[in-house]
Amino acid sequence: MLFGCGGQRPEIKNDLVTLIGRLPTIQTPVTFDSDKPVSVLVKIDQDIIDSLQNKIPGYGILGKLFETDAFTAIVGIVPNDTGSPQILIFDKTGKQIDSYFAYRTAGGDMGLNSKNVVTINPNREILFIDSTWTMKINNEGTDVIKGTDSLAVAVEKYKISDTGMVEKMR
Repeated sequence: MLFGCGGQRPEIKNDLVTLIGRLPTIQTPVTFDSDKPVSVLVKIDQDIIDSLQNKIPGYGILGKLFETDAFTAIVGIVPNDTGSPQILIFDKTGKQIDSYFAYRTAGGDMGLNSKNVVTINPNREILFIDSTWTMKINNEGTDVIKGTDSLAVAVEKYKISDTGMVEKMR
């Protein structure tokens, strides 16, 4: 004969939730600059790093940003041309709710250079600044034309909501 406790649910846990829970929290505000290498922000045990690499391949974990009753936000580096930080947001069961790629426009080519600076604040606001420097290219396409420089700066604000969604602020 089996007996059960009606109405009670077992605590939901999985390896990913446990690993994320063991991450140290990064002190905010924290700023990332696409022109500079990302520094180690907190010390993370190697066993946690190795285990997270198995769960999220290619993601270079930097630490935990925020933890609420509804979600946990972590930040790490993804392998691309700029080594961009990426925020991943998980619910308490380990399901990914949302993500935010920090260096969306960073990079360069002849006649174009774009720099991104992203600040994550304690109130879960994300400030994204894109500075794009452009120059005209000669008819042969071999060089920039001196004196044709222009600079455009765009600023966007986002916030991680109480439910863990990254929302653009107006």
